[in-house]
Amino acid sequence: MDFKYIGIILLILIAVAGLFFFLGNDSGTQNIGEKTFSVPEGFHVIKSTNDSVKMSDGSNEIILLLSNEKNLDNATTNYKKINGDKYDIKITNVTLSNQTMKKTEAVRIGSEKNGTITKLWFVKNKTVYNIQTSNGTKTIEHVATGIVDSIN
Repeated sequence: MDFKYIGIILLILIAVAGLFFFLGNDSGTQNIGEKTFSVPEGFHVIKSTNDSVKMSDGSNEIILLLSNEKNLDNATTNYKKINGDKYDIKITNVTLSNQTMKKTEAVRIGSEKNGTITKLWFVKNKTVYNIQTSNGTKTIEHVATGIVDSIN
């Protein structure tokens, strides 16, 4: 009987440890390229590479991507050229964190799904980045402000 309780306690401890491991970096800094940024409050890092960081708050996913382009207009124009046959892409200017950015909204052509991929493109320290979500503009603009301001 005692072994049953020890087993249950052990399972609970393993589950709690796994939860902490899964949630990982709920706050603090994260690297992208040679720069760092602050993970938005309430978000945790799901996956990270040298040129991308995927984050989630449990219901929204945001991806911060490093671009190979050095110019904001070239980055969004090339994005539209590469993906224009699959997506109807609208490009607009927006201002967040006292910075002019480009916003692309891509809707899949002929898709039964009505999902829109929204990206905010910006330049920070002579590097082009984009923040992407398919969860909507409100989420991305709110989160983007903190990320843009924190990149060093």
